[in-house]
Amino acid sequence: MTGTDLISLLSVLIEVIIAAGAVFIAVKKKKTYGWTVAATFALYVIFDLLRMDMIPFIAGIDAFCVPCCNYRDAHRCVADD
Repeated sequence: MTGTDLISLLSVLIEVIIAAGAVFIAVKKKKTYGWTVAATFALYVIFDLLRMDMIPFIAGIDAFCVPCCNYRDAHRCVADD
């Protein structure tokens, strides 16, 4: 395991801890923003695990996402800025 792998695993662990803390805030303190923070950090964890090849990735889904993003950016209205 290289230093980069160790740092990546450490960052995922920290993100999981933050997400768990946010769920605690949402449930125990009854604060709605806790769910938003938890969802955000859960997405970070999923993204990092996909990037590290720890979660199997559906082949071809990245080929679908890139044209969709490019289409949206290319057809954005000037008034939206």
